[in-house]
Amino acid sequence: MSEHHLGWLYYKDLFNGHVLNPISVSNHNILDQWINFNGGANESEAVESLKKRISDFFLQSSLPERSLMVNANAGLHLKTTYPGLVIGSGYNHEAGIQSELKLGFYFDPTYGSPVIPGSTIKGILRSGFPVEIGKSDSDPVKKAKTEANKRKAEYIHQFLTKNGVTRPAKTEYSPQEKEELSYALRDCIFENLNTSENLVTNKRDAKSFRKSSERFVFYDAIIEKSDKNIFSDDYITPHLHKSEPRLNPFAEPVPLRFLRIVPEVVFNFQFKLHTIDVLGNSIDDKTILNLFSEIIQYLGVGAKTRLGYGYMLPINEEGSNRPIFEFIDARNPIATIAEINEFKGKIEKGAKLNAKIVDTVSKKVEINIKGKSIELVCSGLPRCAEIGVFVKCEITAITKNKEISAIKYTGPAGT
Repeated sequence: MSEHHLGWLYYKDLFNGHVLNPISVSNHNILDQWINFNGGANESEAVESLKKRISDFFLQSSLPERSLMVNANAGLHLKTTYPGLVIGSGYNHEAGIQSELKLGFYFDPTYGSPVIPGSTIKGILRSGFPVEIGKSDSDPVKKAKTEANKRKAEYIHQFLTKNGVTRPAKTEYSPQEKEELSYALRDCIFENLNTSENLVTNKRDAKSFRKSSERFVFYDAIIEKSDKNIFSDDYITPHLHKSEPRLNPFAEPVPLRFLRIVPEVVFNFQFKLHTIDVLGNSIDDKTILNLFSEIIQYLGVGAKTRLGYGYMLPINEEGSNRPIFEFIDARNPIATIAEINEFKGKIEKGAKLNAKIVDTVSKKVEINIKGKSIELVCSGLPRCAEIGVFVKCEITAITKNKEISAIKYTGPAGT
């Protein structure tokens, strides 16, 4: 079984000593044992030999075939882009062994091949629609969600209009009507509500939902049969200072090895879709599929999307650029809070404000002061910071004219 089931191999055999035989994993310094076993081979040769043995199993394994879903009536073929895809990183896969693959990975429990679970796909797609604002949300979070909802609603309305979905008697939609349309479409797709009346009145009873044969279904995305190596390894290098967290950016990096799916691997996303009526708009399954495709391409799939992992393109397109969406990051609306809350307080030392990183080399950030944007050097900005990310800063110096002359980094926006 383990010869063909990659999940079993990754989570069981690797730690049972089958893959690393004759090395015992009971001793945490597995590299020393490997050196001794090779009769005193130098360390670099031992590392390469160990990596090759793991690679022979994980990085060059043939892909088990898996049948397509017989009930699916719509599908997307999207390919991974550089640097690849990481899925299932939250699963535990660490035993203190040198050169081990530190992060978990998701494999189909039956077939053993890597898949993107249907529940993950459904969650990604749903996050592209407006979300309810909780009563317990803080004011900054409420503002961020409200702004994000407006932009999502605007995008969805533009997408439907572009695809010829318009209400005959309606030529103009107010912002509130656009949000209602987006919420209604969301509930039709993800809650399987069957009438527009239920969407408006928020009524829920046994007759509110479509019968099972008419519901939307989100299947696992599977890899198209590939004759090439679909796996590779990669490293993350966190900077962590043991005693002084504020010195993290200056600490020595600790390389952590993990498994990833390489670029140019094609996934088949499968769905069971239906034509639906949403507030007088008839939306067919093809339009819904195209909307799904754009949301997946924009938001990405899996872990480390902020580092570029998980973004996908149609198989006939080149490059790695995401489509341009007109709404705030659906997964983390609080990250754009600086764009919403311009600084209107008193300009004085110690005052807190939000800023947007515009240059990581010169450590420049952009701040919004009473409607006017200015750029300043931000001291203490982490070396791993990314352009476009919003951060929280503190004013450290002002001029005689009460203008900000210096600021320092204090943490991520929203903290």
